[in-house]
Amino acid sequence: MTLKDVIKSLKRNKRYDLRCPVCRGKNIVKLHSLEWLMPQMYYCIECGYQGNLLVEFEDNNF
Repeated sequence: MTLKDVIKSLKRNKRYDLRCPVCRGKNIVKLHSLEWLMPQMYYCIECGYQGNLLVEFEDNNF
């Protein structure tokens, strides 16, 4: 998704869910708060995935 796509989606009031790339679960927590110094790390409670990559899915339930 490019910046142009994000701006277009904001204009159309679309929302996106951040999900785990392994199991597509929504139970994601941040591992640390040093995002100003290092990339933000996430942890999936459902499958144990740990990394800085999440997947955006369009939320149709708002």
